[in-house]
Amino acid sequence: LSILLRAAWNRTTVLLEDGFEAERVAERLAEGDATLVSLVPTMLGRVLDAREGGRFHGRLRAVLLGGAAAPAALLSRCREQEVPVARTWGMTEAGSQVATAAPGDHAPGLPPLPLATVTAPEGVLTIDGPLVGEGTLRTGDRGWIDDVGRVHVEGRRDQIIISGGENLDGAAIEGALRAHPDVAEVCVVAMPDAEWGQRPGA
Repeated sequence: LSILLRAAWNRTTVLLEDGFEAERVAERLAEGDATLVSLVPTMLGRVLDAREGGRFHGRLRAVLLGGAAAPAALLSRCREQEVPVARTWGMTEAGSQVATAAPGDHAPGLPPLPLATVTAPEGVLTIDGPLVGEGTLRTGDRGWIDDVGRVHVEGRRDQIIISGGENLDGAAIEGALRAHPDVAEVCVVAMPDAEWGQRPGA
């Protein structure tokens, strides 16, 4: 929904696809049909694989990359293939997008959007401003703000594991495993994964 609203606000056209197919997205970006696209890291990795090292059309203005932390290897591929990645962080409760780097800006951290004030009391990121209405939104993401005001996200404070842009509840996974008669104790943690960013490990 945020993409549709953003497109209406900016008077741009939305290309609707029936599901995600990496080959189709890569084709549209290579042909210049799409000039902006919003993807999670796993999706972008698959789109790059579909191009097999080929370049996208010069009309591609930005790949908004969010939903999960972007692996360093993926960002390196984007630099090599001149993919204009705009890393972003946000949450649904704040209009999806809170802090975003310009395409090609690979410096550490992300600058907050003008409509957001991000702070990190006790190491937990909070958001104030029109994006969240009245009051302060405590995000549950751990992080900090550097000397120039860029937001650094260090992961979740709770048991949410973000895998390929999907939020997985570690506590719910623990509950399902604990229900098995052969399981006496269980602990679920986030494990680094080259394709998904994170995956649950029990």
